[in-house]
Amino acid sequence: MQDQRYLLNLEQFLTGEHSESLIQEALGRIDKERRRKALLAKHLNGRVSALGAGLLLQKVMKDFEQERQEEAGKIQCYSVRKLMGLLGDGVIEPEYGYGQNGKPYLKDRPLKFNLSHSGAYVFCGVSRQEIGVDIQKIQKAGELRLAKRFFPRTEYRQLERCGDEEKRRQLFFRIWTRKEAYGKLTGQGVAEVLGKDLLNGSDAKEVSWEEYDIPQGYRICVCKMREAE
Repeated sequence: MQDQRYLLNLEQFLTGEHSESLIQEALGRIDKERRRKALLAKHLNGRVSALGAGLLLQKVMKDFEQERQEEAGKIQCYSVRKLMGLLGDGVIEPEYGYGQNGKPYLKDRPLKFNLSHSGAYVFCGVSRQEIGVDIQKIQKAGELRLAKRFFPRTEYRQLERCGDEEKRRQLFFRIWTRKEAYGKLTGQGVAEVLGKDLLNGSDAKEVSWEEYDIPQGYRICVCKMREAE
């Protein structure tokens, strides 16, 4: 199984008269650790994002067992009901390990994974090597104010030169998702990498980037360290 990308739309958990029964069904379809995290969530959004992450990890592990994979770089997109239908019966109970900075991994499978949640989506990236991912809903964020305070001068100037507000917002979220994904890849966290130029700087060149826009107004970034040539 090579690199795979999974995207789950959570809306069926959040709307409709049968959403609560769907949540209860999903609780029985994920592993014990993910179920524990979902039940600890104090708010609905936190609970359903934990459920979605658990369902995607079940898909990852079943795909690995069946040696199933999609074309590299292609995102597999699912609704909750579609994904649960594909999973079938039986729950896989993995053995989780946790890195120095708390990043989870599968101790019993040669796979690395990373998860991200925003709005109505959960995204999961899978690889044989360390991986970092981020998804963000694109919305007004006071882009120049935040960039002036936190980003390196080179990135701020690039945003400042955008004459069109929408182009500036798109560029801001391109930079932001890069920082989030890079921070998760390295284990540093986003706060430690805000000052790095991840568009043109040396750190950006050490990483291979995948970037996606989804029509519903979200930006996705995936990154891995470049392998030595």
